[in-house]
Amino acid sequence: MKKIFFFKLIFMFIILLAAVSGFHVDAEDSTTKWSLEFGSHYSGFEGYSRKVAEFDRGKEGFTPELSLNLFHVKQKNSFKFTGKYYDPKRMSFSLEGKSRDLIDAKISYSSFYRQLQKDLLSNLEAREAGDREGTTFGGKIFTHEDMNSDKEYGYRRQEINTDIDFKVPGTNKLKLMVTHRSIYENGTDQHIQLNHCATCHAVSRSLDFKQKTHSISAGAELDLEPVSITYKASYRSFKSDAGPYEALYDVSRHPVNGGAGEEFSSRLNYSGESVPIGLYPETGKLAHNLKIKANVGKSLVLAQYTNYKAKNKTSNLNYNGNQANLKVIYPVSKRTKLVGTGSYGSYKNDSIFIDQPSWREGIVDNGANLDWTRYSNLTRTEGNGSLNYIFQPSRRFRFSLLGKFSSINRDDYPFQGANDKTTKIRLQTEFKYRPTMKFSGRLKYYIEHIENPFAPYNLMFEHIGSSGPHQLVPEPGMTQVFYYQRDALRYGDITTLPTLVNGIYFDLKLRPSKKFNIVTGINVRYGTNSDEPELNLKQTTLQPKLSFNWMPGDKIIFSGSYSYLVQNQNGLAVVAMMDG
Repeated sequence: MKKIFFFKLIFMFIILLAAVSGFHVDAEDSTTKWSLEFGSHYSGFEGYSRKVAEFDRGKEGFTPELSLNLFHVKQKNSFKFTGKYYDPKRMSFSLEGKSRDLIDAKISYSSFYRQLQKDLLSNLEAREAGDREGTTFGGKIFTHEDMNSDKEYGYRRQEINTDIDFKVPGTNKLKLMVTHRSIYENGTDQHIQLNHCATCHAVSRSLDFKQKTHSISAGAELDLEPVSITYKASYRSFKSDAGPYEALYDVSRHPVNGGAGEEFSSRLNYSGESVPIGLYPETGKLAHNLKIKANVGKSLVLAQYTNYKAKNKTSNLNYNGNQANLKVIYPVSKRTKLVGTGSYGSYKNDSIFIDQPSWREGIVDNGANLDWTRYSNLTRTEGNGSLNYIFQPSRRFRFSLLGKFSSINRDDYPFQGANDKTTKIRLQTEFKYRPTMKFSGRLKYYIEHIENPFAPYNLMFEHIGSSGPHQLVPEPGMTQVFYYQRDALRYGDITTLPTLVNGIYFDLKLRPSKKFNIVTGINVRYGTNSDEPELNLKQTTLQPKLSFNWMPGDKIIFSGSYSYLVQNQNGLAVVAMMDG
């Protein structure tokens, strides 16, 4: 894979150099600038650093550091190279060239390492109590096993981008465009396997992580005054080269006496068999994008239409969508203008049929069928619209008033044909004041009303099923109540999303001299949701900020910034209880 990656990189460099082959290095009528920086940095770690140093390769010690910048221009041709080396896994390079206003080409490479946190599974070890006081032990035990206890997880991400623009000779109205992007991610990841009855055993193991994403697009831009049209087609693919991997699932039995094997195994998808694990789907996505920009009278009109078809090739599932956007800018007068936007989108995600094993073998069948169809909340219709009134009587003062409406209709959530709908209405006003070049201020206030924010459906609580108005009784022909019947006890569409939001943003910019400026401000947001009696949601965000820039001389710049974020939110403490 490394050889293939290297040859791809060299090949794209050759293409770029061929594109600018009309460029020759000549001292006459040319300019060359370059800079070279080199040094070293030291990394040290104490304690648990995998989250704090998430994007560091986690190696202690000194590492050399190098940076090179080169720029050369001659008449209508130019060449630019930038490169930075930080450590063996974090570096970036870019090469850019232009030739006679016909070809503009750029290729770039970047790489970094990301550490992944490890689940120590230390909370997955418990034993059932034999009584309410916990003075005796029951038979059910939950244990865990780490097959790679010394393993550290993480992966290296490498990305290559290529962009080429070509103007058709003989006309300035037509431009062709080609872009390419490749992402390679290689490393190791943690996989956790859960074995249920009777072992109740969690197993952690290390799996290789090898993923690659490729995307390519081609299009054209046609400028026909006063209308310009841009079309682009793109295709993106994703594939994992790791594996295949398998894991053996324990034979399911009664957790205490080890009996009733058939009856217990029929409740689970896997029992006493090897099953593929760590499988990533192979996917592809084809998209078409059309943009139109036109001057209609005094108005500027921007329109865009996108159609895409995405496919999960592994599971033969499709996700298709269409979206249209429109923006109109209309100058009412020299001091006033209106900006209107609108969008409409329709998306369809395939449903999945879940075929469950036969229910509880060895017990008289009562007709229970636990097969079901998963409908996606991504199948939806979206609509948005806004109107912004902007009034600027002078250079010193500007006022705007914004109204915005959005709607999301989830066709099959929480069940087929349910048409769950969320609507938002936002009103916003903003003032900007700049009496002199040394002082400016901005104040923004908004209020947003959200009706029916997205929430899990009937999943938060359970009514008491042992007695009272919601008491469960055995199905016909059965002598006891089974767990699947408890779905009828569930209720509560609790969400941590607000239904009413108020927000204020304020900042001041001071520039007492050309060499010094300071910016200070504060952002305040307060959200509430009192629709559900079980949780009167309250969210508060407070974020002050301060920054400055000071340039005492032409070669020295001092800068600094400080931001402090305080967030408060109430919630629910949920305690899981075995057997209700």
